[in-house]
Amino acid sequence: MHTFTRTVEVDGCSTIHTLHLTVTPAYNVSDSRTVCPSALPYVWNGVTFNEAGTQSVTLNAANGCDSIMTLNLTVTPTPEATVTATSDTICAGDEVTLQAQTAPQNVSIGDIMCTDGTFVKYEDWPVPGKTAKGVVFYVDNTGEHGWAVHLQDQSTSGVAWGDYTYDIPSLQNYSYSRNVIYDLDGYSNTQIIRSTGDANTYPAAYLVDFDNGWYLPAIGQLRILFSNYSTVNYSIMAAGGTSFQTDNYDYLSSTENNAGLVWRLYGGGNLTLTGKNYTEVKIRSVRSF
Repeated sequence: MHTFTRTVEVDGCSTIHTLHLTVTPAYNVSDSRTVCPSALPYVWNGVTFNEAGTQSVTLNAANGCDSIMTLNLTVTPTPEATVTATSDTICAGDEVTLQAQTAPQNVSIGDIMCTDGTFVKYEDWPVPGKTAKGVVFYVDNTGEHGWAVHLQDQSTSGVAWGDYTYDIPSLQNYSYSRNVIYDLDGYSNTQIIRSTGDANTYPAAYLVDFDNGWYLPAIGQLRILFSNYSTVNYSIMAAGGTSFQTDNYDYLSSTENNAGLVWRLYGGGNLTLTGKNYTEVKIRSVRSF
């Protein structure tokens, strides 16, 4: 508040005039909002937006002054999504997990997979608001679908594949290393193993987060993962995960050989058979996208 005083003389007498002046502020307010195309036309304070942009409106504030309010409106495009199944082939009575994925994604090996289903390039990480969950190690010829490996081991020792006295009838046996590399369906393998017993009889298959799409990889998938481990490792470390060590590379697969043996990948990408009750082996899950 400002005070102004003026003295006026009339007929020899002095008169004092005092003015108390209060200046109330005018307000400039900016706001940003994001809407979907379905929200258009978007009406804000009497102003209609038919598309993204910035508009201002002058309003009379409570103090009687004109105030300017500005809105910056962003319209996000409606994504085109595809729905894929975690397994291409199922039998009557089986269940399959469907996954919605925005497309095209132009995914590459080494991309970081986030919990919201999006992918971020290694050189662009980190991204505010994104949480990493895995790293892509295989992409098919569409550039949109493939496999990602978890950022962390689910076990480094102490967990066995499972019952070493029973050959699961519906789980295909692979006897030779020359054809075992063609077993690429870890999801179906894990599903069959879990349907055969519980966490006590088949602990490895129950250690993975199967309900959210993660499964025990087939030996062929592990082999492909190892062939790209250098690229994958850079992204795993960038995302805060546990990288693969070539001198301690020893991972269990979901691929069965017979009642007592399963396949694992160790060392420099070597395929070997190991007992289903063997526990000195690591477990790391993968998932399809």
